[in-house]
Amino acid sequence: MRVAFDARHLQTVARVRGIGRYSRNLLGAFARRAPRDVEWVLLRLRNFAPADGALLPPHRDLATYRLRRPELSMLAFDPVLLSFELAGTRADVYHSVQLSLPARRRMPAVITIHDLAPLIWPEHYLRLPYARLGHAWQYALARRADAIVAVSEATKGDVVERLGVPEERVTVITEAVDADFAPPSREAGRRLARERFGVPSRYVLYVGQFDPRKNVGGLLRAFARAADADRDLRLVVVGDLGKLASALRDALADPRVPRDRVIVTGYVDDATLAALYAGAECLLHAALLEG
Repeated sequence: MRVAFDARHLQTVARVRGIGRYSRNLLGAFARRAPRDVEWVLLRLRNFAPADGALLPPHRDLATYRLRRPELSMLAFDPVLLSFELAGTRADVYHSVQLSLPARRRMPAVITIHDLAPLIWPEHYLRLPYARLGHAWQYALARRADAIVAVSEATKGDVVERLGVPEERVTVITEAVDADFAPPSREAGRRLARERFGVPSRYVLYVGQFDPRKNVGGLLRAFARAADADRDLRLVVVGDLGKLASALRDALADPRVPRDRVIVTGYVDDATLAALYAGAECLLHAALLEG
């Protein structure tokens, strides 16, 4: 059996986010557990650079297929592009961990849905006409997927209720803890935080993006209230400082937030992240919407 896997996000900024980690671990698990007669074909935007290749697990039967028109990828007409490209892979099954489905296909399709944030909160995610068109088309195609993997019961409920997908076609497979995050001791974590990032004492931790649903402003205001009662407490913020970081900058400009007690690290590698987790008093999240 030949499985086409949409790996384009492993060559974009998404590779260092949750979707990239999910994909790498999923491919690694397939490599270890799949039957010997299963071959994997990764859809890619370009040749994998050495840095990209490091993101891929070793695999006994792993091929790649370069899209002939990568400049059309991820736009409103992505379903048309995929329809032509998948034919060239000679795949028996197509799998995507994003909302990327072909308009026409001759093989079964399985998609993983983490959340329906654009559908639930369109005023934040679908402001541009092409974004509205693209998502409307993909949601319509998602209803025709042969099987859908939801990462939580909440997401399954959204898929059934908002997309009208029959419940029997949606399977919940929850996400697990990455084995690479076996934490060092708390003292080792605090030492790294102190030596690498100048965190002088106890700290709480936020790890994630800064898009609107993460409610970083609310998180910082909540920390400010806690910090009033604990003068030694710090907040360490970990996340890629890309195009969404303006929300973090705006939140830090709030006069209620004790800016001198917030340490922003930007993106960190996995070993550093595991140590920061270990040294933290707790992990903070104030998201308004999750999957």
